[in-house]
Amino acid sequence: MNKKEYDKLYKLIFKEFNDENQISSYEEFVAFIKKMKSIKPEVNKEMKAEKRTTELYALSSGLLALALESSKENIQEQLKNYSTVYETLFTNISNDCLAIIKLLESGFEFQARILTRNLFELVYTLLVVIVNKDKCKAYFDSARLENSYDVWNKYIRMSKLNEELYNFEKKSDSEYAEMMKEARKRIYSQYSSYAHNDFIYCFIGCHSTDQTNQMVNYNLWGNYNYNAKYILSSVNDLLWMMFLYFKSFMSQDNIFNKEDFITKDNYKYWNDALFISVILDEQKRKEIDENNDEQGE
Repeated sequence: MNKKEYDKLYKLIFKEFNDENQISSYEEFVAFIKKMKSIKPEVNKEMKAEKRTTELYALSSGLLALALESSKENIQEQLKNYSTVYETLFTNISNDCLAIIKLLESGFEFQARILTRNLFELVYTLLVVIVNKDKCKAYFDSARLENSYDVWNKYIRMSKLNEELYNFEKKSDSEYAEMMKEARKRIYSQYSSYAHNDFIYCFIGCHSTDQTNQMVNYNLWGNYNYNAKYILSSVNDLLWMMFLYFKSFMSQDNIFNKEDFITKDNYKYWNDALFISVILDEQKRKEIDENNDEQGE
């Protein structure tokens, strides 16, 4: 709305009002918008290391998507639908990571947590459709059959994804299967509370807490982002786990054979992605060792 339209509407609504019924002028509203858009949150400097890790996971996921996308026309016809599903999920995982960073840099922690919940769903969906080709086919076909809700309810809802991963872990004789299942349920439930707009989480989402002094700051328009480090840390743990599972799948040809999906001229994208994940694995191992040393002191 320009000034002329604003003034016309102003006079139409307020022509019978007296001076006590005040409302801002057009210029004042424009100034409010400029102020709102110009706010830069007080940055949690500790976010920088976590941000770089998230960016590397986004790069690695994106390179895997690029390798799949670039190879798709030259693989066996019966595998193209599977490749499309994998490439789609890797692409959205990569983009979600970057979007979460942008939200946190702007001070929007509540919104970043909602998107993080979506990221959890994308990651677990990816792992399940790689493990279970029937579910992958049903997921792909849901677009054509227009039965997305039925497929989600039967295969893709979080409880179903968690159960599928749990069964896979048990087959692998993992002593951590039960622990992983409970951890997935607990963390996803927490982020779902933000997506479902539970009042307490809505209220919390209007504030940002400085963990160093427990100062609670009102966070209208993204004034603060003190929790950015902790949200990104959760994202990075999720992506670290995803790559551990994915590399495990690649070691089993009956689950995922790279030769079926990646043509030789696209190996570089693929190899770069996995090399980045190895670097991040080493970084994670050092973090775990340091934490263990601190707890032992």
